[in-house]
Formats: sequence, C-alpha cells, structure tokens
Amino acid sequence: MLAAPQTLGKYRILTELGRGGFATVYRAEDSTLGREVALKVLHPQLLTEAGWVERFHREARAIARLRHPHIVTIYEIGEAEGRLFITMELFKVGSVQDRLAQQGRYSWAEALRLLQQVADALDYAHGEGIIHRDLKPANILLDPHAGAVLTDFGFAKLVGESSMSLSLSGGVMGTPAYVAPEIWDGLDPTVQSDVYALGCVVYELFTGERLFEGKTPSVVMRKHLLDGPQFPASWPEGVPPGVEGVLRRALAREPGKRHASAGELLAALRHLEEAAVTRRQRDAEAAAATARERERLQAEAEKQRAAQKAAQKQAAADAAQRQQWEAERATAAARERYQAEQTVVAPPVYMPAQQPTPQGPPERKAVPTWAWVLLGLVGLVGALWGFSSLGSTPEKVVETVIVTQEVVRVITATPSPTPKVTATPKATATPRGYALGATRTREADGMVLVYAPAGEFQMGSTQYDAEQPVHTVALDGFWLDRTEVTNAQFAAFLTVTGNKTEGGATWLDSADEDCLIEQAGNTFRAKSGYAQHPVIEVTWYGAAAYCEWVGGRLPTEAEWEYAARGPEELSYPWGNEWDCTRGNFNSDCGSDSYSRTAPVGSFPEGASWVGALDLAGNVWEWVSDWYGSYPSGRQVNPTGPQSGASRVLRGGSWNNNEYITRGAIRLRYTPTNSNYSNGFRCGVSAAPGE
Repeated sequence: MLAAPQTLGKYRILTELGRGGFATVYRAEDSTLGREVALKVLHPQLLTEAGWVERFHREARAIARLRHPHIVTIYEIGEAEGRLFITMELFKVGSVQDRLAQQGRYSWAEALRLLQQVADALDYAHGEGIIHRDLKPANILLDPHAGAVLTDFGFAKLVGESSMSLSLSGGVMGTPAYVAPEIWDGLDPTVQSDVYALGCVVYELFTGERLFEGKTPSVVMRKHLLDGPQFPASWPEGVPPGVEGVLRRALAREPGKRHASAGELLAALRHLEEAAVTRRQRDAEAAAATARERERLQAEAEKQRAAQKAAQKQAAADAAQRQQWEAERATAAARERYQAEQTVVAPPVYMPAQQPTPQGPPERKAVPTWAWVLLGLVGLVGALWGFSSLGSTPEKVVETVIVTQEVVRVITATPSPTPKVTATPKATATPRGYALGATRTREADGMVLVYAPAGEFQMGSTQYDAEQPVHTVALDGFWLDRTEVTNAQFAAFLTVTGNKTEGGATWLDSADEDCLIEQAGNTFRAKSGYAQHPVIEVTWYGAAAYCEWVGGRLPTEAEWEYAARGPEELSYPWGNEWDCTRGNFNSDCGSDSYSRTAPVGSFPEGASWVGALDLAGNVWEWVSDWYGSYPSGRQVNPTGPQSGASRVLRGGSWNNNEYITRGAIRLRYTPTNSNYSNGFRCGVSAAPGE
C-alpha cells in the first residue's frame, strides 16, 4: 500500500483512485516532466513467478503502441522498489458505470453516440492484434472533450499468464458478468470475445441493468454457459424493435455466429435505427396524407357552402333588381302620360323674306366684340400665370385660346416633364493579389506552397464533442505546404542544426525502430527507399523548429481545417462522400501497397480546394495550437488557447478509417511525445496585398 506523500521511483503519490484484484491505481505526479499521471501499481504477489515479469514487459510494450483518441495512452511500464507499475494518461472524470449508477439507462441516441466511439477504438486495436479482454462499463471513461475513452486495454492479458492472477480471479481472466463462454471453457480470447462483452455493455446501456448477474462467479458462469441471455418482455421507450435479435447474435454461444467486429455490431444497431426512422417517416407520411385528405374534404365542403350562399345572395339581388326595373318603368310611363296631357301647339310666326346677295366669294364674318374682350382677358391671365410660374416645376397646364368666327375654343395640354439627371458613381479599383490556385516554391527546402485566400467558414462539427461548438472563423490569406515534410528534408535540417533536446525530448526519436531517418556521426539521412515518405517520430518542438528554420511556422488549427474543408465545410478534402482510394488509409480498397506511410503526394485525386495533398490519412499532422475547447462566438485569425498540456494533431493517418480522417477531427497529444504515425507540414502568413 502506498499513500501520499510516498514516492515510487520518480512518481510522487497524491491520492488513491481505486483498487482491484490485480493492482491499485493512484493519482501521482511525474517529478521529471511535472505532469499528473494515473499510476497503476501491481500487487507484489504477481512478481513472485520466474519469467513472468519479462513476459509482462513484452505484452505491455505491444499494448503501449496503441494510439487512438478513444484509448488511454500508456506513458511508461517500469519497476521500482520491487514493484511493477504502469503510468497512463490521467482522466479526472467518471466512467460509464458511474453514469449508469447516477442517472440510469442511456437513451437510444446517447447510447449510439457512445458505442460509435467504443466500436471505433475496439476495431482499431483489433487491427493491431490487441484484444481488450476486460471490456465493461467501468473501463469506459467519460471525458468532456474526448468522449468515451477505453482504459485497461489488454490488462487482463498482461496479468493473465500468472498463476497468482488466476487464483485471485477465480480461474478466469476478466470480469465474470462480461466474460464470453469460450473463456469460461478455457479457450483463448478472440475478437469475438470482445464483441460478446460489447453486447453485454449494449444491454446495460439500454436497460440500466446487468444482463448476467450473480453472487458468485460460478453462478454467473452457469448463466453464461447454460441459461443464456434473458431479455425483457418489453424494452424501454425509444429502443426500436429488433434489438433483441441483434443482441442474440452478439451473445451467441459459438464465437463464429457472432458479429465479425464491433463495427459490424454497431452497424446492425444503426440499421434498426434507420428502419425505425423509415417506419416513423412512413407513418408520418400516412398521417400527413390523411390530414391532407381531411383538409381537402373540409375545403370542398366549405366551397360548396360558400357557393350556395353566393347563389342565394345572387338570387335575392336579381329579385331586387327586377323590382327596381319595374318601378322605374311605371314611373316613366306615368311621366309620359302627364307630359302628353300638358302639351300646347304654338301658332305659326311670320318671318320676312330674305333678300338675295350678289354672286362672289363669301365674306368672312366679323369676330364679335365680346370675343375680342374674352381673348384679351385670357391673354392677361396667361401672362400673369407665366410670371408666377417662373422657376417652378413645369407641371402646369398650358391654355391656348383660339378665336374663330363663331366660337372661342380653349385647348389644354400638359407639357412633358423635364428629364431628371442621375450621377453615376465612379468605379473603385480592386487591389491585385494572389488568387486561389497560386503556388510558389520555398528556397530553403524546395517545398511547393499553395495559396489559401482570405475568407470565412464554419469550424467544427456536431459529430464529436471535441469538435463543438460549431463557430464562425474569419481568416486572412496564407500559404501552406502542398505536402507533408519528408524524411529527406528533415534529415537535411538535422544535419545543419543537430538533433536538439527541447521540452525533455529530442526533436526526432531516431533511436526508435520505426524512425525512417538514420544517423552517422553528425550526418542524418533518410533510410533507403523512404526519402520522399513523410517524416515521423518527430515531436511538436521538432516540427516547430523545422518550420522556423525554413522561414515559416506551423499552421494554426483554424488554417489547417480551412485548407482541408474550405468555405463549404466539406467532410473530406475532396467532398462530403468517403472515398477510400483518395488517400492512404487503414481501409484502402486495395488501391495501394503501402503497409504504413506512402510517399507524399501519392494521391493527387485527394487534393483539397486549395490544392493541398494528404490532408486526410498518411500521417497525423502537428498544428501550432494548444488543445482546448472551442469558443462559441465568431473568431478572427484564432490561435487557440494561450497554454495547455497537449498540442493538437489533425487529419488522421494510414492506420485510421472513415470517421477519424474527417476534416474536422482533432486529437490531443503531449508535445514531447513522438509516434510512428505523426508528422507535419508548415505554413506562412500572406504578406500585405497578397
């Protein structure tokens, strides 16, 4: 037993986090690096068997190579003061078991989000040849940024070769409630053993209760081997029909009848969700059709009632009109009769005979005096009006008086309005600069850079907690390396500067067997056949130093995502649909023969909108930002948090699949750590006017 402030090697004990049959876990401080870690110290009884410690170290090294955003990172396996220990990334959070105890079962949507992350981590580890062996809610941690994180990966295998461990566990490795039947039979665990345990976890998420429960391991074993799973007569609300069939397959007695992978089990559950959505849509469409028909019938009835009312109203109006016409005819007839009775015939009037006039052209009749007077008055009025209208708008009426022999005619006309003149603004000049598609070559290392013009986009996504909230980002123009930095370029840099130590680690872990750069004295060179492959096993400090050496810097996280997704916020550099032939991925559809990294630029069809290559797959890429939560408001040229414990990696690598290589995915990683799937590329801000 250890307690604060005791030390174990370089680790100072802070507090105990928990204990089990094989080990006790402490929160401890690494006095060398000054960081807090989870320190799992194995019980001393396990160290008594000859050769077991060596086997433990061999298995632990294989498990420690796992690098995944949903798997706890192992920092060190060591031995001090007669105690064997493992140090891991510390998560100051609870587990799924704690969440179930406090809040009860998960909703269908919550469970699927969690299972997506768990299944992705399991499939990745299975691809690396590692079986979890003890999957259960207590070993699924919940982090507000990373989501679900699996811990104790393969720990049962580490302690499983000890006879002491078997005696402590009752002769079986793992937690009885989640152990597959073949393990109870003494067979070695397989991928299907983890699938069986995942099926038990799925049941517990949906119901809030363990599927196989018992007071002793023997009781639980009998339920696994003889009774089999016992499902409820009715499932909780929100769980779609058919889930029992999916779980029966996952929990089949024979491993070969189970789902082939965790991803296949998840796909089966999602298929149920899709079927349920289809049923709901079909029901909604039927209900909508019924409602539309009801509305149509109601509208038709209203239309008929309105037509009847209109006909009645029209009939009444016609009757009233007829009555009015009849009354008017009667009145007219009476008036005619009265006028006929009052008519008097006037006597004839004598008129003298008119004298004939001589033959010749007719004389023009003189204009009467009154006409000339009238003409003078009109002229005077017109003159006065003319004086009064000077300077006013020409919307007055012009009156023209024409005097003839017999009549004075007044003709009015409205003059056409004066046309308005509108000023045309002068055109403004647009400053010239680089456009999308521009490239240039860096003299320091021969790297081709592509130009990303200034613009705005929506950064982040809703698929993953660490990618939220989605927020607006505005960026100035910048240049970005078209490809990742190669082994040949980084070797030339180290030959000039030397492989310096920064942050407690050398820039390049050249001693690692996965490193593709070899050293001869003070000279560094790429290993044969790997000159154009991306450099790996480089720390964040080494990447930042290289970019500074060539006159640039690491791109910001926002710049990297903008270059990968563009203003349209694409899921992948080439579009929104996954295409395993457009990059170097874990599942490459047989399109390439690379077991790990590929030469940079090998997949031109995977280019992003700015022409950058390999932004999805090949290697994870360091960016300049410290890891932290996204802000919610609009950001202009953001550079991330001012400090932190981890830096950000983007883009996924050769050993990742469709979900992990999205343009919005982000991974946190200790800046002094290096890895066989981590690399980088550089960027530089555009000069004013570019």
